[in-house]
Amino acid sequence: MSCSDQRDCIYIFLDALDECGETEQDRIIALVKELLKKNVYRIMITSRPHLKDILGAIPNSTLLLIRPNDVDKDVKTYVETELRGRRFLSQGLKAKIQDAVCCEAQGM
Repeated sequence: MSCSDQRDCIYIFLDALDECGETEQDRIIALVKELLKKNVYRIMITSRPHLKDILGAIPNSTLLLIRPNDVDKDVKTYVETELRGRRFLSQGLKAKIQDAVCCEAQGM
């Protein structure tokens, strides 16, 4: 008996598909298509936008584009929150840290 036979729903998260080589990407997409034939799996795949055509080949998939500007706001808010409680840092240093982190994040 397989694990999928014992569960109502199984969630799989695949992060950074774009960091795999083309051969591995093709193998992963083929595996995902096979898994989706069973109604047990819910799969989320993250990737940079240039793979949207490959991911579009997955039946009944939904593509959600997250723009770097959206992520930059979240990074800025997170860094501000983390630095707020650091009383030993001057406001100038906090601003430099925030600028450096936000600049380097580049939508990641």
